[in-house]
Amino acid sequence: MAYLKKGQQINLANGGVIEIMAKLGEGGQGTVYLIDCSGQEYALKWYKSTYLKDLNKRNRQGRKYFKENIEKNISRGSPNDKFLWPVAITEETGGSFGYIMKLRPPGYDDFSDILNNKASFRKFRATVGSAKGIVDAFGALHRKGYFYLDLNDGNFFIDTESGDVLICDNDNVTSDPKYNLGKPGYIAPELVRGDEKARSNALTDAHSLAVVLFKLFMRHDPLMGKNYCSSVCISAEKEIELYGSKPVFIFDPDDNSNRPVLNLHANPIKLWPAYPQYIQEAFIRTFCEGMKNPARRLVEGEWGRVLQRLNDDILTCICGQDMLWFEKGAKVSCPKCQKVFNAPCHITVNGYHINLFPGNQILHGHVDDGHAGQDVYGQVIMNKNDPAKWGLKNMSQDLWNVRKTDGESVVIAPGKIISITGGVEIELPGAKKLTVMSHSS
Repeated sequence: MAYLKKGQQINLANGGVIEIMAKLGEGGQGTVYLIDCSGQEYALKWYKSTYLKDLNKRNRQGRKYFKENIEKNISRGSPNDKFLWPVAITEETGGSFGYIMKLRPPGYDDFSDILNNKASFRKFRATVGSAKGIVDAFGALHRKGYFYLDLNDGNFFIDTESGDVLICDNDNVTSDPKYNLGKPGYIAPELVRGDEKARSNALTDAHSLAVVLFKLFMRHDPLMGKNYCSSVCISAEKEIELYGSKPVFIFDPDDNSNRPVLNLHANPIKLWPAYPQYIQEAFIRTFCEGMKNPARRLVEGEWGRVLQRLNDDILTCICGQDMLWFEKGAKVSCPKCQKVFNAPCHITVNGYHINLFPGNQILHGHVDDGHAGQDVYGQVIMNKNDPAKWGLKNMSQDLWNVRKTDGESVVIAPGKIISITGGVEIELPGAKKLTVMSHSS
C-alpha cells in the first residue's frame, strides 16, 4: 500500500486541513498516523484501499455504507469519554479516506500485549477495575443505541497501574442492524453461522463482552480447547464449526469434549479454579445457555454486579499484594509475604457483601443501584497507633444512625468514624441499612 508521507496535507470534509507528522502503527484495516490539526495533535486512521475494496466485495454498497456510518457516528457523538471516538472525516484522497480521533495518552498498553504477557497489571484490583470499565463502556454504548460489529484484541488500551480503559477502532460501531461484520472467536455464534435472522445487537455484543472478560481473567479463548487443537488445519469451514455451528465452552459442566489441553493451555487450567463460583457461573451461563439462547447471556448490569462483588472480595495486604477472600470463616495467606489474616468482618447492603478490610470502600452504587458513579460512601481505615483496630469512616454527606451491639445508639456525622464490630447496624436515609457481620456469620 502507499503510505502517507510526513508533511503531506489532507483536507477534512468539514473544511479543515490536517498535516501528517509521523506513522504510529498499522493494522489489518489501515495505518494510524500522528497529525497536526489547527495546532493540536490527533491520530488519523487511514484505510487501506484493499480493505475498502473488500467491503464492496461483501456488499455492493459496502464502502458507501461504511463511510456513511462513520459520518453518522461523528454527528451523534461518543457514548462517553472512554471512547477514542471519530471527531472528523477526511475527503477522499488517492482512492482512500480516514478519520481523526484523540490520541492515546501515555501509560496505556494494548490489550493484546497484556494477553501476550508483554505487559502486566500491577495489582489484581486494577484487573477488576479494567473489567468494570469495559462493562460500563458497553453499557454507555448500548444506552445510546450503538453496538459493535468487529470487536477484537486491538479495541482496548488499558492503564495497567490504575485499570483505566480506553476503546479505539470505533468505526466498527453502528446503530444499524443490517451490518454484520467481525470474525469468529469474538462475534456471537449465530453471526458466525450466518443465521438468516441474526443481526448485530446488544445480545450479540453480550457474547463479545463475555469473550473479552474471559480473556482478561483467564488469558485464553473460551472456546479454544481440545476440539480446536485436534484439528490439523483451521480452515474457514472449521472456524465456523468451532465458533458457530458446534461451539463448546472449555469449562462446560455437562460437556467435557473441549477441555483445555494439559501442558498447552496452562493459563485457564491454573486460573479458572482460582476464581469464586459466582464468576465461574457467570461465564457458564453465557457460554453454555447463552450459546443456544442469546437472552440468557449476561448483560452489562448483571456483569456490573458480579464484578463489583469480585472487587469487594479483594483484600490488600500491608505489603501491597492483592488477594481474594471469598470463603466464609477461612483465613487468608498473602502469596507475597505469607502474612496470615483472619477472615474480616463484612457489611451486607442491597444484596452486596463487602469485606471490611483496610482500604476497601463502600460505594454509592452499593447503597443505591440507581447511582452510576463510583463515589465513595464509606471507607475502611486502620488505626495508625494500633493496626489491629479498624474503623469505617463516613465519606458521604449523610448522617449515619448507628446501633451498637450493646444497644447504644449514636450518630456518625460525615467525616467521623465508627469502630468495626460484628453486629453493628447502620441506618441510612431511604430506609437502607448496613449490617456489620462477623467473619463466621
